[in-house]
Parts: sequence; structure tokens; C-alpha cells
Amino acid sequence: MQPDISILLAAENRAGILPVLLAALERQTLTPGRFEVVVAGRAGGDGTLGEAERFARGSPVRITCAECAAEGAAAAFNLAAKTARARVLLFLDTLLLPCPRLVERHLSVHVEASIPTCVFGGMTNHPELLPGALTPWLLPEERPQPVDGKMPPMVWRMQNLSMPKALYSELGGLDETHLPCTAAIQLGLRSARLEVGTVFEPRAQALIWCECPLSAERQRLYYEGRALRRLADSMKIPGLEAHYRLCPPWWVRIRDRLSVPHYVRAAENPLHRDPLLRFERQRVLRSDRYSGFAHEAAGTPPPWPPGIPCSALPAVPGSPLQNAD
Repeated sequence: MQPDISILLAAENRAGILPVLLAALERQTLTPGRFEVVVAGRAGGDGTLGEAERFARGSPVRITCAECAAEGAAAAFNLAAKTARARVLLFLDTLLLPCPRLVERHLSVHVEASIPTCVFGGMTNHPELLPGALTPWLLPEERPQPVDGKMPPMVWRMQNLSMPKALYSELGGLDETHLPCTAAIQLGLRSARLEVGTVFEPRAQALIWCECPLSAERQRLYYEGRALRRLADSMKIPGLEAHYRLCPPWWVRIRDRLSVPHYVRAAENPLHRDPLLRFERQRVLRSDRYSGFAHEAAGTPPPWPPGIPCSALPAVPGSPLQNAD
């Protein structure tokens, strides 16, 4: 039987986390026969694909693994989309735990929609996540939020997003030469030229439950800034620089130059889990993203080696699924 919706996972270096995510998908209220999971990524690494294959043997959900020759989440998502059998694709970040009704809520919006529609699910912190935990969604602008009831292209992310497979194919999929953030924005720009609806469905909720090292997040945001500069140079996107705070006034730049090193030392201290440090971490990450934006414009070599780090560890004690309903 052909499934109604395919959940796509771009999985690389996630062997320790993937089983928890797959277990959460088994708890979905939608009947297992009505959806499938496609895990795509490069072979090798820490054995993420092998872990998915072992999990699939005893799962009531159909789980398909696809080995991707190219590097990056965009290439993995494109391969997963080609492998998927359902008419609706649901892109889900591997660092998120889906609440039990997430897949059902995504599918119901598509069933009721009169035109091809992109559905953005909600995200919130896991109830057991400690205050002050550093996650990829610490900055509010990294979480898609509607503007006047619509999702502008500059806030698109492939982290809890569903759309018809035919629409994804018509849009040409994700541009594999870009980082995931700018590839998603480009996809949103292409969709704006078509008659496509965008819906924010907060009841299709996923939980943030993993924490990343500060050094990895600083590197990721720096390269995001460089990618956003390349996107801004190639396309005119109203509000892009304001949304991502890429043009701070001179006094902010001077303030950050003086204060950020102090904040970095404080935030890297593992004993400092004070929730108030969240604001200092936000200032550090925004400063790094702006640095990447400015360095790309000036042709300055990056201070970090190329490549986006994938390091992340569970930050929820006990069983993450226990309070995930």
C-alpha cells in the first residue's frame, strides 16, 4: 500500500540520536501503514545509516535507507525526496523529537488544502531541557514564524516542513551548492513565483532536546553569515539583512568587539548554566554570523576550517519520550 506521507531525514553523524527519533515516529497517532520514513546520508562516519537499518528490522513503520554520494543536508534531502513513495513530503530535522500528533497534523492540512501548500510545524523546548541549554534554535530568528499569516521566504527552514512531492519536484528541490539555510530560502523564493499556500500549524509540534557545543554553533553561524551574504549579493530579498541582524550600527559592533571575548569565556564554562547566559550566547552567535557576513563581502579568509559541524548530544535526562506528549 502506498503511504500518504513520507518523513525525510538527512542523517549524518547521528547514530547516537537517531534511534530516539525513530522511536518517537513509532508513537505517532497516524497509523504506521499510512506513512514511511526515508533516512538519507553518506555511508561511513559513525554508522548512522547502519543504525537506521538495524532499527528498521523490528519497526512497524516502513524505514528506507538511501546512501548519498554527495555531502550535505541538501543533497541528502533531495535523494530522500526521490526515494519517497508518498504524495506528501515531511522534512524533519534529526535534532527534533516529533510530538505524537505531528505527522497527523501535517497530513490533515494537506488533505484540506485547496491549492498546493507548504506546512510549517511548530517547535518548542522539551519540558525537561535545562534552562540555558545551547541548541541550534537559541536565536529566535532561526525558528520560522509567520508574518501577517504567511511564511516569507527568508524564514524558510527544512526542519519541520511538509509539501506535496509534485511541488518539490516542480521547484527543482534544494540547491546542493548552498548551505541548508540558504538552500531553504532559495526554495521559498522559487515557491513565491507559483500559486503556493503557506500555513503555520503550531499543533504539528516538535521538541528541541539536544545541546550543541558553543564552538560548533559559533562555526555554524559564521558560515551561515557568509552564505547569507552570497545570497544577498545574488538575489534581492527584502528584509533579509534586518531579519538576521546583519547590519548592526557602529556602536553595536564596537560593543561586541569589546564584550564578546568575555562572553565566550563565560559561556564556555561548563559550570555556567544560568538561564541569563542565554542572552550572552545570543550576542556571541549574532556577532559570529555578522562576522561571516562581513568577511564574505571583504573576501577575508574564514578563521574556522570549512565544513559545518554535526556535533550534538542529548540534553534531556532519562527517557526523552517520557514527557514528549
